[in-house]
Amino acid sequence: MLTSVLWAFLLVYTKYWFTFSLISIVIILQGFSLVKYAQQNTKKLAQWLEGITQEDFGQYFSMENQTEDVENSSGNNLENTQKNNQNITQKDTHCEEKKHFSSPSKRLLSIMNATMHNFADTRRKEMAQQEYTQAILQHIPVGILVLDNLQNVQTHNNTLLKILSCNYFDNLNKIAQKYPPLFNFITEKNKTQHSTLQLFINNATTEVVINKNTIIVLGKTYQIISIQNIQEVLDAKELEAWQNLMRVLTHEIINSITPITSLSNTLSDQMAEQFAVTGTYEDFAAQDIEDTHKAIQVIQKRSAGLVHFVTDVRNFTKIPAPKFKLFAIKPFFENIRILMQEEFKRYQVDFEGIVSFDDLQIVADEELIEQVIINLVKNATQAFSNDQKDRKIRLICELDEKSKVVIKVKDNGVGIDEEAQKRIFVPFFTTKKQGSGIGLSLSRQIMQAHGGTLSVHSSKGNGATFLLHFA
Repeated sequence: MLTSVLWAFLLVYTKYWFTFSLISIVIILQGFSLVKYAQQNTKKLAQWLEGITQEDFGQYFSMENQTEDVENSSGNNLENTQKNNQNITQKDTHCEEKKHFSSPSKRLLSIMNATMHNFADTRRKEMAQQEYTQAILQHIPVGILVLDNLQNVQTHNNTLLKILSCNYFDNLNKIAQKYPPLFNFITEKNKTQHSTLQLFINNATTEVVINKNTIIVLGKTYQIISIQNIQEVLDAKELEAWQNLMRVLTHEIINSITPITSLSNTLSDQMAEQFAVTGTYEDFAAQDIEDTHKAIQVIQKRSAGLVHFVTDVRNFTKIPAPKFKLFAIKPFFENIRILMQEEFKRYQVDFEGIVSFDDLQIVADEELIEQVIINLVKNATQAFSNDQKDRKIRLICELDEKSKVVIKVKDNGVGIDEEAQKRIFVPFFTTKKQGSGIGLSLSRQIMQAHGGTLSVHSSKGNGATFLLHFA
């Protein structure tokens, strides 16, 4: 500025022509220097903007010597970018301490370096998040497939390849060729969002559960398909169920057959000894005949018990369909009282049927529900300790908060511990010495056939309440 003022002054007073010429040369040199300075900064700014546009955040603009070229490390290499940005951070920290004494050019370069550092840090976090998400995607035991709106594969996990028995997967053509039902489910727009399909995989029929959902991210539509192989789970559960059934059946049958076999062998040995001594069966002593008769009675009783158990198992697997009709609860409870009155006398139980209002009615199969109630009441009569005097059973019918019918079988017996409550409805589980473990399971199946539920609330020492919720 001073040079320009001096040049203008000398232009007026031409007698100082030598000084004027000298100042003119200085001004020309300053002009060239300014143009060069502007070009350098423009070049650096262009390089900075180009790096941002190409997402190359590894550039560093040196402020120690502004004539140096821009330092650069490939923005596609995360490790190089991280190392370079550590240098940027260290250098910018040093420059930050002197920013009040820096030229505007250095201030600009410092801001450009800091911006590059922030972009690189954001990129690094995004890549780390992608690696994290990909690791989770590969870890989950469900096949995942993501498609764009053009049905191009965006990503998938290894579980999908395992389920579909594929070595690679880049488009839907392979699915269309090998698994047409799956391809149709994915491509049909009006298809349900959830389905169970049977696919022929590795020369065997495999049942899979498939779900699909559509999401929109940054204006782009994506379809997420999840596929889960449930055949192995079904096979394992079926095998476990059969093993449990066979274990219970063999246990009960062996328990019944063992004393029968033992008594039969004893009777056979006694008769063989008698025949060996006398050569006839006519000389049996009266005591021997009486013992034989008692043994035969035990065999008969145990055989009848085994037949009863097998009958219960057969009934458990063949529940008749409910025959629904409308019937009143109050006379229904009275019938229960009459049927069970001998049980109540035997166990010295105070029984009472309670209905919230006299004309309460329900639509159900009366005979099946009667079977459930009798089973629950009979269990309740056996739920008291031997020395308990005040024994009460209450059969209660009322409406819940949704105006649905609820029948409660409530006792003040010893209660059911927490562990037993978890297994009490499992077939063949029982806490009774003479129980088959079928009654409660059968009762729950009857309630499920009615569209209702059977549950229990109890605590040890505070009795138990069985609740029949009707739909």
